Parts: sequence; C-alpha cells; structure tokens
Amino acid sequence: MLPYLTQSEIRLHAEEIRKEFEQLLRLAVKTHARQWDFFRHCFNVVMDNASGNFNCDKSQATDYIHEISSKLRDYYSRRHNYSIRFKFKVEDVRHKGRLLGKDTYHTCNEYLLLIIPTDPNLNTIQQTKNILCRAIDDAIHAEFRTYYNLPEKNLSPLDNYFDLTGKAYKRIVDGIEEHQRYKEVISNPSNPSTRPQLRRVEIKELDEQTATVKAVEYWNLHWFSTVHHVYVKPYYGQNQQCYILIKHNDRWLVQENQYRLPRKMT
Repeated sequence: MLPYLTQSEIRLHAEEIRKEFEQLLRLAVKTHARQWDFFRHCFNVVMDNASGNFNCDKSQATDYIHEISSKLRDYYSRRHNYSIRFKFKVEDVRHKGRLLGKDTYHTCNEYLLLIIPTDPNLNTIQQTKNILCRAIDDAIHAEFRTYYNLPEKNLSPLDNYFDLTGKAYKRIVDGIEEHQRYKEVISNPSNPSTRPQLRRVEIKELDEQTATVKAVEYWNLHWFSTVHHVYVKPYYGQNQQCYILIKHNDRWLVQENQYRLPRKMT
C-alpha cells in the first residue's frame, strides 16, 4: 500500500502541498485545458477550499481522469533536477476502503485525489504504520524461529524485536521452557508447521514512544513429542492480537501482546 496522506495530514502540510501542486501545473500541463480545471477543482476540494462536484457529467469526468492520469504517469516517470516532495494520484471512489481504510476523505465526481509523500523525512501515519507492521512481522517470525530451534534453547532471534523485560518476551521464554520440559518440537522431519502470517494491522493508539496495535495473524504449529512419537498439541488457525510496542534506540520493540486462542487449538 502506498503511504497516502490522511485528511488531517493534508491539513498539517497544506502550504507545502499547495506549492508542490502549483509547481506540477506550471511545469507539466497546459493549465487552460478543461481537464486541468477539473483537476484543480479536485485539489481544492481535498484541501478544503471548495466543495461539491465539478460541472460535468460522469462520462466527461471519466475522460478527464484518463487524460490526467496519463499525464501524471509520464511526468513522474521522468528525471527531474528538482525534488518532488508530494505526488498526486486520482482514484475511483470505489477503491476508498482498500486505499484509505476508515479515513474521512473528500471526494469529487466520485473520484479521490490522493496525495503521496515522497520525502523520507516526512513522518506520516501510514509510514509509521508500515514500520510498526514490519516490527510485528519480524517479531512473530523471530518467535517462530525460537520454537523451531528446540530442543535447543536459543532465544537470540528475539533480541532485536522484543523488550527483554516485557511480558511478551517472558511468555515466550516460559513456553520454550515448557516445551523443553516435555520434549516437544516442531522441527522433526515432515512436521506440517508453517511460518506465521500477519494478515491485518490497525493502529489504536500512538505517540512518540509507545504504540497500541491490533493485529490478525495466522499460526500453524504442530508440536511433536519426541518421547511418545506423536503430535500432542496442534495449534492452528487465525487469532486476534493486541500489541503494545515501545520505542528504544529508534527501534519499535514488542513489550506485550494479548491474544485470543484460535478455534482450532486443541
């Protein structure tokens, strides 16, 4: 997913966005053509400087969008001797949920004018969400590696992704020690266990040092008893997690996670 600015972020960076938009029109297009009047109206709507639809029918709007999108693709594909901090993209309103989630976003003639931050130093909600998503994905794969390492107790994969004083780390250590005690592994030949999948992430609370994130994951673990030579604890299915992450030395670490067991755990 591209990191589109939210409506609140657009208001925050409004002056810079307007400068970028005027530069785009000045250098890339013939601003007297009617499709660019339509484009400017879409921009004014998303910037809260106008409301309502442009004066055209649906067929004309579709033609305008096709011409605008073609010109923008050509413009952004070329090399420039000046920096581009924001890019503009027009999408059908039917894609709103997939692109923007629940964000309230102004529309025009059933289209969205989306603004994409391209400056890596510009901290946006979506960029932060991508970072948190990667932190959680790395953490669950590190957790899986510690399980796969059994019967050896090797916790080093967790070091870069978990708060070593947090509840989540302690829960994993306790689990590892229990599986060691009962001589259970997932690394036996032909074991059907697979790496976990992070399927959905939603930020609930966020400040500079802490984040609360809800996630949906799929786990598939089949614990094998090396004493009885049978599978004893199948754990597979989708579950919901609530993560608390803390920022330490510019890295997001998992401190705690609460979750419901999947239905297919026995």
